[in-house]
Amino acid sequence: MRYRTATLELLREAWPGWDVRWAYDGPAELRTYLGLDPAHVRDRGRGTSCGPLLEPEDEELADPEPMAAVVTVGPDRCYAVANVADHPIREGAALLHRLSGGPEHGMCRVPADAGIHIDPLQRRVGWWVLGASAEAYEMPERWPDWTVEFWQDSWQEHVRLAPGQFQPPPVDHERALAEIRTAARQRREASQNQVTEA
Repeated sequence: MRYRTATLELLREAWPGWDVRWAYDGPAELRTYLGLDPAHVRDRGRGTSCGPLLEPEDEELADPEPMAAVVTVGPDRCYAVANVADHPIREGAALLHRLSGGPEHGMCRVPADAGIHIDPLQRRVGWWVLGASAEAYEMPERWPDWTVEFWQDSWQEHVRLAPGQFQPPPVDHERALAEIRTAARQRREASQNQVTEA
């Protein structure tokens, strides 16, 4: 969350004239773009494997970059799910049953790497991810009779729709740019030193 926008901005600077974008469906999206069958890199027979619900005091949520998905439901419920396997969107409406009675967080302030907002009254669900999620563009099939919106990496849309539930730390764009440039310079220098020593 801290570096994503800055990283993509720097990649676009490095590749002027190119369309630089994220492959949300992972290798399957690349295969589709190339006109190849995406099924070649998919395991359609596997089930859904989502991470466990996290307690508000779970140590994972204290990490500067936690592997967590924020799930907000309606105007007043917020949960955190370990984002260690499939995105919770893959569970379909069964996710609501899993959340029932689960540990609520009040407001989630973590820099999550995925999220989902569910409006049960309007039967609408919106979701986002900073990584990749298999079959990302096919999630409406898992939520029949629901309106499903894929926000790609726009976690800001989640914040907008769940303002009292999800409020990640602010992102300092200029600092992120500077830190990425510094890290890249250090890696380049380390790589050059290894070549010189060899």
